[in-house]
Parts: sequence; C-alpha cells; structure tokens
Amino acid sequence: MKRLLLSLAVLIAAHPLLAQKEVLRSHWEPGKLYKYEQVTSSTTSVPGAPKPEKSDVAQTFQFRVTAEPATGNKLAEFSLTGVKATMDIMGQSHTYDSADPAKSPPFLQQTFGALLNKSVTLVFDKDDKYVETRGSEKLQPTPLGNTVSMDGKQIADAWRKSFETFLPKNPASVGDTWNIEEKMEMPPVAVVIKGAGRFDSVVEVEGRKHAKLLVDGSLSTSPGASSITGWADGSKFTAETLFDQQQRVIVRNETRTEMHLQMQGQTVPMKQIVTMKLLSLEDAK
Repeated sequence: MKRLLLSLAVLIAAHPLLAQKEVLRSHWEPGKLYKYEQVTSSTTSVPGAPKPEKSDVAQTFQFRVTAEPATGNKLAEFSLTGVKATMDIMGQSHTYDSADPAKSPPFLQQTFGALLNKSVTLVFDKDDKYVETRGSEKLQPTPLGNTVSMDGKQIADAWRKSFETFLPKNPASVGDTWNIEEKMEMPPVAVVIKGAGRFDSVVEVEGRKHAKLLVDGSLSTSPGASSITGWADGSKFTAETLFDQQQRVIVRNETRTEMHLQMQGQTVPMKQIVTMKLLSLEDAK
C-alpha cells in the first residue's frame, strides 16, 4: 500500500495538467535597472533587384524602475541607449553607429538619432499590469520618405507589447495553451497579430528555472486599411521565449518571421529574425 501511495504521489506531481499554475507576467522591481539588447536581421527580395537587400540592426535599451508612493504604481522609464546598423540597400552599403553618428548618411542619422537617449515612462500597477504611458510627446515622428515613423506612444506601445504579446494573460502551467490577438501601429499600416501559444516546458539556465513558451502565428493588415502598403496572405511567424520564473522577467525571445509585403501592387518577400535578450538586471544608480 505504501509503495502504491508513493507511486501515485510521484505520478500526480509529475503530471503537467495537475501542476500548479503561475502568473507569467514581467515584473518591474523599483530600484532596478533592466538592460536589454535586440538584434534584427532582415532579408528583403525586391522584384527586379539583382540580389536581396539585407540589414542588421542591434539596439540596446533599458528600463529604469522607480516607485510612485502616491499611487502605489511603478514607473519604468524606457530609453534607447545605443544603435549599430549595417544595411545593403539598392546596391549600396551603409553603416550607422550611435557612438560616432557623423560617419553615417544623413537619413540614418535622422532615423536613429531622433530616438536615442530620449525617454518615455510606462506606468504599471502593483501587480505589474500596464496602466498608461507618460511623456510620449518627447518622441516625435521621423520623416521616412513619403511617410513618417511611429510617434512616441506607438514606439512605447511596441516595446511594451514585445514584453507582453508572447506571455499568457492568465496563470498557466506546462502544457497549457492560449490564443493571441494584438493590434500594433506600424506606420503607414496597422498590423494584426494572431497566434497560438503553448507553455512547452521548464528548463534550467544558470541554476534557475525558466518557462519555455512557444508561439505560432500570422500577420495581416488591419481591416479597412486604405494604405497601399500592407501584409499579404501567408505572412507568418514563430517565437520562442525564456521567462525566468524566479526573477519574473523575460531573459530571451527569438521571433522568426516570413512576411509578404504588399507595396505599390507588388508582393515583396521578407524574412526577419529578431532576438531580444536580457543583458543585466542591476541596482539603479
């Protein structure tokens, strides 16, 4: 009987459906500085071009978190701290380094320089749920040909959603699945992100347990969009996220996307790999 009870206890403990569910939501600790790097590698096959256009953009950014005693909220001040880029566009190679921007073409100085070291503040409540964005007016849209880049609020929302989109909104355990539907403003179009997420497993990294989360999904243009630029059918992505269950923070996310862009009546295939990783979590000075 004792052996049977022991076997049953082990079976119950190991069964994923009976495992304790937990909230997998990014935690923002007052007094801490979260430093991240995001590397985006893109290959675009432009019709008529002799070879694909390629770009690699590495960005470093940080969140400096403070408490707001009057409300009990937490203020995460986001700022872009560095950019390095290499681009092969229309048969020409261009580079940009925020440490020495004067060596770069004016259009790259304008594109990246407008965002550097400017901050917006994301407000979260005591449970790390998003409340609002403050100071977005400090980030003005940058002219990009016949259109403009994202404004301050759109930029802040994009960075915030990069930390929220692939995480389950409800408590989850290994084996659980969930649906994803988000809308993201990316001028000149709004992108609809749909997907299915799964809590794949728990893995150990540097002595700590991490939730491994997998997502498969699609991209499409927001219904009713009048822009001549958008996403054609067949645009899809996969994402893998590692979430530190002890520190309650995303330590790595890799998203692979195959896009079919609609531009002036033509379909332009584009492949992209975006890798975001936590560089450090330290005391703010």
